[in-house]
Amino acid sequence: MGPTLIGKRIVLGVTGSIAAYKAVALLRSLIREGAVVQVVMTHSATKFVTPLTFEVLSGHPVSTDLFEAHQEMKHLSLPAQADAIIIAPATANCLAKAALGLGDDLLSTMLLTSQCPLIMAPAMDGGMWTHPSVQEHVNTLCARGTAVVTPELGRIEVVAVATAEEMLQVLSMRLAWSTTVIMAAAVADFRPIHPASQKIKKQDQRAETLNLERTTDILASLSAQRTTQLLVGFAAETSDLIAHAQAKLTAKGLDLIVANDVTREGSGFGSDQNAATLIDRQGIMTELPLMPKRALADAILSRAYELIRARQSNQTPTTVMGGR
Repeated sequence: MGPTLIGKRIVLGVTGSIAAYKAVALLRSLIREGAVVQVVMTHSATKFVTPLTFEVLSGHPVSTDLFEAHQEMKHLSLPAQADAIIIAPATANCLAKAALGLGDDLLSTMLLTSQCPLIMAPAMDGGMWTHPSVQEHVNTLCARGTAVVTPELGRIEVVAVATAEEMLQVLSMRLAWSTTVIMAAAVADFRPIHPASQKIKKQDQRAETLNLERTTDILASLSAQRTTQLLVGFAAETSDLIAHAQAKLTAKGLDLIVANDVTREGSGFGSDQNAATLIDRQGIMTELPLMPKRALADAILSRAYELIRARQSNQTPTTVMGGR
């Protein structure tokens, strides 16, 4: 099946949510389907993603300011030319302004002049989404014909384990119904051959030999068991980042690996930020610059979703998260 949006003109509105990073993947999908996309960002949105990112991907200047000099009246021209307006993510503030007819920036003013279909994809904390005021605004918008894409509520099951072997058993039991396996945390590579049941006391200041054996490689084991699951691994390295990550990708039969240099200042362990290079099994690399770890997680999930879409799978995506 070929592109379905050839010749369609879409205005993509991006507001100030941490999910603004997901709008990058949405933009790519729209363009892949043949749409011509022009992006409008609120001032808050630019704090999460730079306008340059959207400009490069869309091939068009990004509009951010209602009063920007030497420009046409964007709040009139953009909606007049659009076949549809998509606001993703749509914050609670954006929903409120759209419902109440407030226009204090380019995006909200543009909605007051638009006659084309409007699609809004809310993104916010669960408590905010269920707040009576937010729900009232959503109902108002829906009554006017706005298509509001209801946020999906995920299901999280937390399973406590004590050893790497227990983790392997738990993940193996859940592998069959999953479509994506993300091994984001490292477990011990070695374990004592003879675990002590009690505290080991000092004995005449003599050094004791601690005999170790390798633990089972959980990710490699799941890779050997899988059928259609997408496997995502991580490589935290101190040298030869790309070479070591590619070797792990191949050796463990992964679909995607997240490589990060833990020696880089201001990132990795002990920091709220991180940078990474995503490498898939075709060798395509995606550089993710230094950003908040929550935003990095969103970018990793977006890339995994792109790979799932590329497989044209009919299964319902479900994520299993574990170690190593």
